[in-house]
Amino acid sequence: MEHAHTGVTDVPARTSTHRPFTITAQDHEVVSPDELLTPPIFNYSCLLPWTKTADTVLQVLKAASDKAENNLPVNQSGEWHSDLQSVIHPSNRSGTPEQIRAYCAMDAQRSHWAPEVFRRMAFASCVSLALQWGTVGGAIIIEWFTPTTGMGCRSLSYFIYGAVSTIIWMMFLISSILAHYSAADFDQKPQSELDQESQSGEDLSVEGQSSTGEKSYAGKKSSP
Repeated sequence: MEHAHTGVTDVPARTSTHRPFTITAQDHEVVSPDELLTPPIFNYSCLLPWTKTADTVLQVLKAASDKAENNLPVNQSGEWHSDLQSVIHPSNRSGTPEQIRAYCAMDAQRSHWAPEVFRRMAFASCVSLALQWGTVGGAIIIEWFTPTTGMGCRSLSYFIYGAVSTIIWMMFLISSILAHYSAADFDQKPQSELDQESQSGEDLSVEGQSSTGEKSYAGKKSSP
């Protein structure tokens, strides 16, 4: 299993590898490491954070588009250049990383939850439950009316399979909601505090490696 941030290594012929931007994530930036795993079984942990990320990308592009419609370049000290051959002249989109961040910044602080995410989650849940119990329920009904009629070994096993799978689905769903809720405090921390925590973790790692190296060197020195 690969992490989602490792990217695709094999690119088909005649396929451009150029991307306008790349969404990356590190192990220490997520609540659960399952968010970085790509197999379908881990989709439960990616739903809420990636839905919010997609909405953030949409709002950032919308903010940049609104400023471009008002003829505001990325470099505020420059002037808007018009070009009949293109909609937006490349010089209007050039600037320092700080200017680009300010140009794409959203006007208001957005919610930690993506818009209408619970409505889409409820719709998807109803469809999945209908598919699950439509097949399991049909099997239970067939076995129920097959002589000898009533609840038997097969019908009961089908029922247990459907019930256990539904309980596991509910546990996955609740865990993803709670994990995303707990990540709200992490997102609200200022960047300076996050950098300080990351730096302190690196210092502890360096100190641990240094002390281990000193002990190893001392052991080699005292050996005959």
